[in-house]
Amino acid sequence: MKYIISVDAGKSATKALGRKLIDSTDREVFFLTKSYDLADGDIDVEGNSYKVSYQGKNYIIGEQGEHYDTDTTKTSLTHQLAIYTAICKIAGRDTTPYVTLTVGCPTAIFKNVKLKEEFREFIAPETPVEIEVNGTDYKITFERVIIKHEGSGITYLEPAVFRNNRVVVIDIGRRNMNVGVYDNLVPIPSTLFSNNYGGIFLETMVREELSTYFGDDYDLKTAAKAIENGGIIINGKLQEESAVIVCSTINRYIKNNVLTSIKEKNINLSIMPVICVGGTSKIIYDYFKKSVPHVQLPQTDAQWANAKGFQIVGLVKAGVL
Repeated sequence: MKYIISVDAGKSATKALGRKLIDSTDREVFFLTKSYDLADGDIDVEGNSYKVSYQGKNYIIGEQGEHYDTDTTKTSLTHQLAIYTAICKIAGRDTTPYVTLTVGCPTAIFKNVKLKEEFREFIAPETPVEIEVNGTDYKITFERVIIKHEGSGITYLEPAVFRNNRVVVIDIGRRNMNVGVYDNLVPIPSTLFSNNYGGIFLETMVREELSTYFGDDYDLKTAAKAIENGGIIINGKLQEESAVIVCSTINRYIKNNVLTSIKEKNINLSIMPVICVGGTSKIIYDYFKKSVPHVQLPQTDAQWANAKGFQIVGLVKAGVL
């Protein structure tokens, strides 16, 4: 059976949508983009996780995973397995899906023809991909792979915002930050850039500040929760000193890392609409508005903007829309 599928395999979570060509609605798949090599010790699959066998090796993908990929190129085994697993979950009992896939890639790949082709071949080799997910053998045949710029999904999802307008899109995920100016829906190449000032960078800043102030060795998970909650919760109450540290660190991150990076590309946020997408953008949105009052989140969940926008691309290319 033929499928139209989009996958946004982010550093934090994998979001995917897909449908059979003959269907009219998408199925959604969501799981954490983490892996665990079962060669390090056998464990049972629990929670939102999947046991995956690929090229003679066994892994856990999802909630039970322990390895977050830190590579900015998204050509890692973890991301490859995440994409294949998402496709298999959408295909369900159909073990031989034929897929039109739309995925995003960082700017460094998108603007380089050679790297983009290598990225395409990495995801979709000429021969079918054979993989086992939770005990079921799949053979995935890629009929077409469409590669779009990370952050551009929102232009397809909410085209009215971009039509006859110049709009800045800031996509802050867990590892990468991708920025670009879109003129009447078309990306301006000279404005497109990406760096590693994503959520992990912010979590590291918060972790270091909290550890220094309190004289304790906090980990990134504690820092991430502190960012989400506005400080450290102790016995059900917000610790006020930690709240001050988290607030000041987030504001410093926005000013010194996010906004400075954009200014260095001569992008003037004050004269254009600004839309933020990505999971980290959603978390720090209220802080961001202090510096850029007119910044907006998309109408859909910011974390799903790319996957849902890319699915529209795939449907159009397949002649469904």
